[in-house]
Amino acid sequence: MKFVKSCRKNPIVHLFNHWRLALLVFLLSCLLWVALRPAVAQTGDYDSVTWQEPVKLYTSDASVEFPIILADDAGRLHLFWNEVVMSTDGLSQSARLFYMLQENGTWSEPVDVLLRGDGRMDFPRSVIDKYGRLYVVYGGAQEPLGFSQTDSADAGSAQAWDKATNLTDFGQLGGNIGLAPDGSVHVVYAGLSGDIQHIMRPLDEPWGDSQSVYTLPTGKAVSSDGPLFAVDNQGGLHVAWSEGKMPLRYPSTGSFYSYSADDGETWTQPISIAPVDQQIFSLLVAENGRIHLFYAGRVGVGGRYHRWSDDNGRSWSDPQAIASPTEGTGLSGGDLALDERGKLHAVMGLDGDEIIGYSQWDGTLWNDWVNISADLPGIKERMSVELVAGNRLFVTWESDHDSIWYVEGQLGSPPTPPQDFIPLPTVVPKPEPTAVLADLTPVATDLPDIPRGQPATTSQRTVIEALGIGFLAVTGLVGMVFVVQERKRRF
Repeated sequence: MKFVKSCRKNPIVHLFNHWRLALLVFLLSCLLWVALRPAVAQTGDYDSVTWQEPVKLYTSDASVEFPIILADDAGRLHLFWNEVVMSTDGLSQSARLFYMLQENGTWSEPVDVLLRGDGRMDFPRSVIDKYGRLYVVYGGAQEPLGFSQTDSADAGSAQAWDKATNLTDFGQLGGNIGLAPDGSVHVVYAGLSGDIQHIMRPLDEPWGDSQSVYTLPTGKAVSSDGPLFAVDNQGGLHVAWSEGKMPLRYPSTGSFYSYSADDGETWTQPISIAPVDQQIFSLLVAENGRIHLFYAGRVGVGGRYHRWSDDNGRSWSDPQAIASPTEGTGLSGGDLALDERGKLHAVMGLDGDEIIGYSQWDGTLWNDWVNISADLPGIKERMSVELVAGNRLFVTWESDHDSIWYVEGQLGSPPTPPQDFIPLPTVVPKPEPTAVLADLTPVATDLPDIPRGQPATTSQRTVIEALGIGFLAVTGLVGMVFVVQERKRRF
């Protein structure tokens, strides 16, 4: 009797002596856990991708470099690359910018649309406006920064391009270009003396004077390929770069980001976005304003990483690993593309630059990368990715500096219909000015190492912890209610 009485006074012992009640509480707990799981983590939501065999698109006896690919709203693909030819005596060189168009699944013949008779045309960068016109900047180290554009959606001949003009009278280390919603053209470039400059051409007006974005510390300059640049749909300007010690500018001593809300009049103080020995290769700004960065470790360091910011660079997520240091070595490049479902697609050089890997981000995690370059021999560099019709991925790269390759991947999501270009008016009207974005002062963030597959944001971990606490509290409450009811029934 003493044992029975003590059991009656101890609800926990009493609960576990009634196995049916304990089983019911356990089943209710399981149902509650299943209900809470979707709120804790939405992982593994990836689109299937079917990759075709790689195709050699072009080959030459000259030096073939710097391919870039762009897609327009009409579902066409535009491909540029630079080709350098040395003179027979080896004392001079000339460069040509080649162009190909894919329309309705068929590639046009390659055409050299721009020429620099004495010099190089490295680091070409291009954008397309809503009328289908193309704009391009180019210029190797020690060369002036060149610019040209088409006057229509037809870019397949040298006659379709305006006479090239130099935006600088001096050498530079690479430039980049973007278009604002009001039709203005923005260009950033890295100077030989370690400065980053911005120059703008308002709609229907000539080019303005260059203005300083940032002056690097003495003895440093922007690393190869020049600064990365993007213009968001509010007209905000985003610049990111890696820098290194002169004269080699390698390895990287750090990477930084800066932002302007007033057409480049003022810029935020640069904020560190990647550690030493890592170089940024892609900067992408989504329609919702989220900024995505891709960076990679040099030989001996390795790794491929992604970070993002939702407040114009004031703060950044922790890095997420796309490939581990042992998988990703070398600085062959990488690129990002974003689809309409918010999925991010990354291509990158891996395994000593001998293969090209592809991975997809579902908004939370990156899936395991796959080899999309098959078993092709050769060193693969400067890969570029574009999305066409919402569900077709095109990846281009140069191989061994003598050929251009591409591979196509078909996503499982439905296609988006092509759109006709807006008819080009005789005089392009100026839209109403957009609201000026608030000046945001960056706040430095730490750069911890994030294991592969671990969610990156603190807010996600906080939500999971809160839901876990709630789960335990509800389970305990349900158990206690059943204990009280059982006690009333028996006593």
